[in-house]
Amino acid sequence: MRNCIIFSFVLLLMACQLSSQNKSNIQAEAEPEVNCSANPDDIAWQTLLTENCNRLSDFGLFESTSNPRGNPRLPGLAFKLATELFTDYAHKYRFIFVPEGGVIYQPLAAFDFPIGSVLVKTFVLPESNQANTANDIIETRLLIRREHGWIGLPYVWNDTKTEAYLVLAGKTIEKQMTVDGVGKVFEYQVPSVADCKTCHLVRINELNKTTPIGLKARHLNRNIMDSGKEKNQLSHWLETGLLQELPDDFSQLASIPVWQDVSRELQDRAKGYLDINCSHCHTPGGKGSESGMYLEYWRTPDLFDHGICKRPGGFNGGDKGLVYDIVPGDAEQSLIPYRMSLLASEGDAKGQMPPLARHVNHVEAIELIRQWIDAMPYQECAESNN
Repeated sequence: MRNCIIFSFVLLLMACQLSSQNKSNIQAEAEPEVNCSANPDDIAWQTLLTENCNRLSDFGLFESTSNPRGNPRLPGLAFKLATELFTDYAHKYRFIFVPEGGVIYQPLAAFDFPIGSVLVKTFVLPESNQANTANDIIETRLLIRREHGWIGLPYVWNDTKTEAYLVLAGKTIEKQMTVDGVGKVFEYQVPSVADCKTCHLVRINELNKTTPIGLKARHLNRNIMDSGKEKNQLSHWLETGLLQELPDDFSQLASIPVWQDVSRELQDRAKGYLDINCSHCHTPGGKGSESGMYLEYWRTPDLFDHGICKRPGGFNGGDKGLVYDIVPGDAEQSLIPYRMSLLASEGDAKGQMPPLARHVNHVEAIELIRQWIDAMPYQECAESNN
């Protein structure tokens, strides 16, 4: 009897062990291990090339795991755009990491980056659109140049702001902000990996390619402070060996002004704002190319393909029944500022422009575009380009 009991116990133990092993195998299949380690001592270049780590800190990009707004590990470098893409008044902190070699200058397109390059952008929301500071850190996005192209990885910061975690499917976060004295409650949308491709995807030579948006010479050709001295940002990149093949006389390159700088030409400010916020889609091969409206800064502003007296493709004019993207001299009858004022959250998902990354209106920029259109010599669109 005793031997039977012992034998039964052994069988039971073996069954439990087999069950445990099967359970582990199922778990391993559901959550495959990746080559990530928390808080590495240096930038994890190889990990960046191959793994979608769960924690932002697994890549070792910053000296402090809880502060992606400064102190990037070398050779990480902060950079600034002349005019930024608008995202619900978020303050943004941008960094570039290039493992070796340098980025190659391109005249009009985004610079050519070597494999292993990483672009980092952290979003911090202010309390109001009038606030000069922002403390509510929301997300950090990585754009990584891997062997087969760029991939975007979105990371959301936890409640204690000590770590950011990967959200491949994106995430909606309820936020509130005061805009021109009016309290707004809105759902801030962290993009999914697919959403990243929506904005960054361009068709080039019959191939769909993901590409950076702001890393073009015209957006980076501005002065910055370096060690207490003011210098041109492109010149600084050239001196550090980060940038290659820049023209000798790069002072002649286009330089988009800061859109709020009233000392600069109104037209240049407006066109610069449309370039960074719209031209990644409204360009040949972009998602908005079927509209026939192209909004790159270098295009002549008084032409049909820049929106002048052009009928929109796939939009019926909204509640106002507007007919043309731009009616020179009449912003009230122009679709561009109208669609900039529409919100998907208010039932205008098809009409809102840009369609992503905006949940409150950029009221100051809408006014800028209206002023630009009103300042154009009036033109009767019914007599042209129909």
